Amino acid sequence: MPEVELRARADVQLEHLDSDESHMQKEHHVAQAQIYLAELDRRAQERERNENARIARRDFWMEIAVIVLIGAELIVAEMAYLGESKQMAVLDQLNRSSGETADTLTAVRKAQEASLETQQHTLGNIMAMNDTVQDQIDFNFTDAIQGSGMSAPGHQEISFGNRGGIVLILWGSKFGSDPPTMRERPLPLASGSSTHPLT
Repeated sequence: MPEVELRARADVQLEHLDSDESHMQKEHHVAQAQIYLAELDRRAQERERNENARIARRDFWMEIAVIVLIGAELIVAEMAYLGESKQMAVLDQLNRSSGETADTLTAVRKAQEASLETQQHTLGNIMAMNDTVQDQIDFNFTDAIQGSGMSAPGHQEISFGNRGGIVLILWGSKFGSDPPTMRERPLPLASGSSTHPLT
């Protein structure tokens, strides 16, 4: 029965103690009231035991959670330590690589400067050679072509002679406003030779 009813019945039994009933009847009412009160006490103790058990379970799981959190924190701290160690190793490697890169760039710059100096020296030699070749060409072509010809109404002819030091090539001829006449095959003029009259 509910606890409210147990208390009510215990109160009813205890109210008989003030009546004019016999001593035996009063003891009977006291015994009945004690049964109801004992049941109420048992239920209260059971509730307390259940509450204590609930608190104990809660405390147990809280302790488990705290242990798990501490373990996780230790694992995270260990991982962080290992990560920092790896990061330091990577940073050291990067520093060494940066130093090696700087040394390499310095060596490349010096090599480029040496190459540039060599190219400038080579360019100077090429320009000097070009000047020499140009002087030679000017010497060979100076007065190399000598022409002679005659002109009559409606008829012109000219001959070329090679008086230079190199072979000349004759591709065609052009007189006045006439269109140029090209040869199928070029005519080489060796040094000291001349062409037949071109009309």
